[in-house]
Amino acid sequence: MLRVARPDESVVDAWGAVPVTASGVVESDLEVGGDLFVMAPRATVLGGVLAVGGRLRALRLTCDRRRPLRIELRAGSGVREPLRAEQVDRSVEIGVDGECFTATRRLREVAVVVDRGRPLLLAGGAPATG
Repeated sequence: MLRVARPDESVVDAWGAVPVTASGVVESDLEVGGDLFVMAPRATVLGGVLAVGGRLRALRLTCDRRRPLRIELRAGSGVREPLRAEQVDRSVEIGVDGECFTATRRLREVAVVVDRGRPLLLAGGAPATG
């Protein structure tokens, strides 16, 4: 397991799980074969590209005009709930096995679940339209 304090403007390629132990990730490209955890107090993912083969758990996923955030989840790995986040901000893109969701507003209590091979975006426990 690779443990990372705060990857800022970094490129990380890891086969297993990667816990981020400090305040988050800024403008980094992370290729993680296992789980990615960004759950430290006030931890934020701001911009960059996250490719996750396992589960992504995060407090806040966000972007701005200069720093887009693109997340690619590989649900084909058999993970039923590849994403769970307390908050996903407007314009964050979440791709799951070829399907793409783009948040059109701030979403709270977000999950992506795979049901019968099809990804669903949930916010507050209900289907979200973005």
